Amino acid sequence: MKPIKLMIADDHSIIRDGFQTILELQEGFEVVGTARDGRTAVELASAAKPDVVLLDLHMPDMNGLEAARLIKGSHPSMHILILTSQRDDELIIKAMIAGASGFILKDWETADIVRAIQSVVSGQLVMPNSIAGKLSEGFARLETQPTEMTEDDIARLADRQPWEKLGAQFSARERQIIYLLLQDRSNAEIADALHLSIGTVKNYISLILKTLGASGRSDAARLIKERFGT
Repeated sequence: MKPIKLMIADDHSIIRDGFQTILELQEGFEVVGTARDGRTAVELASAAKPDVVLLDLHMPDMNGLEAARLIKGSHPSMHILILTSQRDDELIIKAMIAGASGFILKDWETADIVRAIQSVVSGQLVMPNSIAGKLSEGFARLETQPTEMTEDDIARLADRQPWEKLGAQFSARERQIIYLLLQDRSNAEIADALHLSIGTVKNYISLILKTLGASGRSDAARLIKERFGT
């Protein structure tokens, strides 16, 4: 069986070196790189292709939340575990909305750290039961209030849709606009959310309608929902 490839990103060398030493002693693990700041973590994730990234949230030259968004955006199958010194439920929720699969407390026993890594690789989330409901509420807020989201949030939510069911190819920007159309957003709201001019949004929508063979916005939304099965 192939070893689980790990990357460790933390701005404190004692943490990076400590985790590297501990994990390299565990059978079935391979540390493929370490980083001391968020930007390096994003670059190294692309180069080293780890299975799991252990990522500190408080790092220079790009914080862990932004690094998590970028890593998951480029590598959806990569798992991220947040390294933290204390359990901050709200921060963990933000990290998981950004794409993390859970968290590891820096003072956990080795067996707990190993179990957390193995759990996320098998598709599980590593989080306390107390925040499960809050996490669902967090995603619900994103789904129902897209105008308050960042472009990264919109892109991530758009990517979760079953686009292959449409039987047509759309660019990343078109998918974002379609996602907001499905949320019944006006042209002005879409333009504001994606930092585009209203004229540009209208041009995109015209192309989308033509590709779908739809007569208008409501017809396009109906077709998409039917094909998505929603």
